[in-house]
Amino acid sequence: QHEMKLQALSQQMKSHHGEISELEENLKLDKNRIEELESTKQALEDELIAKKHQIYLNKLSTEKAEVERRERQTKLLSDLESEKLKIEEDVAKLKMNKGFGN
Repeated sequence: QHEMKLQALSQQMKSHHGEISELEENLKLDKNRIEELESTKQALEDELIAKKHQIYLNKLSTEKAEVERRERQTKLLSDLESEKLKIEEDVAKLKMNKGFGN
């Protein structure tokens, strides 16, 4: 009878040992999966930061280009206004000279 109890206990210990080994293996697999997911998460966070930075740089570049365009436009209008005034002065001089020629 003791022999049978010992065999039963021994069988239970083997069974529990198998379950423990299986649980340890599952734990190891779960830890590996968590590490993979954390690595993927970090890579995605890094990519997000890089893309936000690129968007910021693009915005700055666009704003700079707009300021430069406005400056060129203002200078062109100023140059055209100066040219218009010069032409008007030349026309006035010609009219005055023509008036003296009469």
